[in-house]
Amino acid sequence: MNYPELKTELEEFIKRDFINEYIKKFSNCIKTISNFYEFKQCIILFIIIEREYKKHIEARYNKEYLGLVYDLQKKYIQLASNISGNLKPMGDTIYLHEIISQIPNIEPDNKFINIILQQLKDQYGKLDYCSDIQIIVSDIIMLGEILTLDSNSLKNYLQRLFILQIHKMTNLEYNTFLRQFFNNNEIKLDFILKCLDELLSKEKYFSLKNIERRSLFNWYLHFISNISEYHNHSSWIVLYPKLKNLLFWHLENNQTDEAMYLEFFIWHVMGNLFQTQNEIKKFNEEITYPASLYYKKEDLLKNKETHNKKTKIALVKDRIAMTSVTNVEISLLKTLLENEKFKANYEISIYSCDYFEKSQDDSEAIKLFENLGIKVYNPNSDTLETFGFYGNHYKKAIKLRESIINHNTDIMIVGTNNFPLVNFLFVNRTAHKQIYWSHGNYVYNVKGIDLRIHHGSIDFKKEIIEGFEFLRFQVPHTKEQLNPNISINAVKEIRSKFPDNSIILGTIGRLIKLDSQDYLEVICKVMKNNPNIIYLACGSGNKQPIVDKIKNIDSTLVNRFYFPGHVDAHIYAQIIDIMPDTFPLRQGVSKVEYAAKGKPIVTIVDDPESKRHFTGIFEEYKTIISDAIGLKNYPIDNYKKFSCYLSALITDDEVYKKACNFHKNVVEKCYINTIKDSFIDILKVSIR
Repeated sequence: MNYPELKTELEEFIKRDFINEYIKKFSNCIKTISNFYEFKQCIILFIIIEREYKKHIEARYNKEYLGLVYDLQKKYIQLASNISGNLKPMGDTIYLHEIISQIPNIEPDNKFINIILQQLKDQYGKLDYCSDIQIIVSDIIMLGEILTLDSNSLKNYLQRLFILQIHKMTNLEYNTFLRQFFNNNEIKLDFILKCLDELLSKEKYFSLKNIERRSLFNWYLHFISNISEYHNHSSWIVLYPKLKNLLFWHLENNQTDEAMYLEFFIWHVMGNLFQTQNEIKKFNEEITYPASLYYKKEDLLKNKETHNKKTKIALVKDRIAMTSVTNVEISLLKTLLENEKFKANYEISIYSCDYFEKSQDDSEAIKLFENLGIKVYNPNSDTLETFGFYGNHYKKAIKLRESIINHNTDIMIVGTNNFPLVNFLFVNRTAHKQIYWSHGNYVYNVKGIDLRIHHGSIDFKKEIIEGFEFLRFQVPHTKEQLNPNISINAVKEIRSKFPDNSIILGTIGRLIKLDSQDYLEVICKVMKNNPNIIYLACGSGNKQPIVDKIKNIDSTLVNRFYFPGHVDAHIYAQIIDIMPDTFPLRQGVSKVEYAAKGKPIVTIVDDPESKRHFTGIFEEYKTIISDAIGLKNYPIDNYKKFSCYLSALITDDEVYKKACNFHKNVVEKCYINTIKDSFIDILKVSIR
């Protein structure tokens, strides 16, 4: 049967109002179906016609239209009674859940379908895992439950799907199909959470095979979280208690691989939701630290004495990607390798934990290190190709540790945190000296950390942050790094997309940083008082929770917020007029890059780092605030003062010019061509 031609013919019947002919033709089509593949094609056709002409058909021929559903049921019974192993999976049948559930007054005869359904369900679990026939049977069960109006049909289907091997399903193009289905049919996150919550019940979870449990988490990482409505949504936190309990069950039963993977999963999901040090500290106390104690093993390769002419340093990363962290590292290493004192005494290499579940190591990022003459190691580089998303994390940890040891490493610097692979490296003493380099997480804590360091200060100094002692150093940058030459035409082209004569507020970073009720209330208040203001929320992430908060604050402002997604930070920094720093989770290096272009930032000075910078060093900042909103309002340490200063920058051109010059001077003084030996001083401290 030629379905494109049939579609054209049926559409013509509808357009010419030949509804009886349409019903008759479609009914005859159903009767001629001889296998489930043809059944699938018919269903797709049914969906297309139904969606395009639903109101027209149902309003006049509901009874006849309902007859098509009965014909489908009959054909289903006929085909399902003669399943063969030569059938192709047909996941498109999921669409019928929406269609049939909306048809009124349907009273199907479920007797024979229910008999067949029970037989299929009995056989499903006995079939080879993720075999073609098992996938087909799952589809047919789904269709049968839909045709009997089972309200749990979609949930049952997804719970079967989410424990199937994701690579197999992707190869069958289910991934693309399902993504389209979820985006088009507005399946709410609450429904997905209910499906997962039931699968994570202790009884159900431990009835699954290892590969099924891993598949469940893989479906989240590589499918569910890529649906825009679900990505980094705060509702995911409801799964935390169950996930934590399952993790410690694995640990207590010495299932280290599954524990390491599950801990990675929990940190990846929950860590992206945290906005404060207190949230991260709670996670560290409840999961990271106690779980790391289980990773201490006695039967590992012993750390050996080194007799290197140069001190060997291993810089460990979760994966090698084009991120702001990598940019910071490249800036530091480039400066160090221009320093004769460093080159004469130290040798540094990069090690990847190979967390490809987040993203694969980026060849361009690797080249940035290699072009500096730095060796890059990934001892588990074959894991993805060999095992896909089902590699053993415990074996990966052992292999990574042995690689670092066998290269006679003296100092290990870990530039990431809370991931179980690096926790494993720390607690099992991988190097003689072990350093944690914080990029914003000040509360990470496991056994084996000898020294904590953090960049951002203009001098070499000890500080107590969140109860831990840190040595602080500055990462120097060049003007070209912070403020590269860009096309004026590119800036003009993008600026033309936004209203003329508007003042543009904006930030450039992960959208989760904007998902703050307090911050959005301040911004909305300022925008309401200044109708010519728009806000560019640049960066990747889930915009919906932010939009929902804005609507609740003042729905009239929603259209003045723009979400351009991931952008070129240097181009958009030229477009944004003022950057109101987010709180409680602050902007990162994009803030420095923005200020380098001579643009003003408004930030709350309520933490030790900001107070030291803006109170103890830059009297000029105090003068600007005094001119703008009065000396009594200095420093800006609460929301009201933040709002007042932001408003002053918007309305007072003189204050704006002074602030622009100030922030550019700060960058040139603190970040460009700064002290080059502070990191070497840290290395000297570490090897005493």
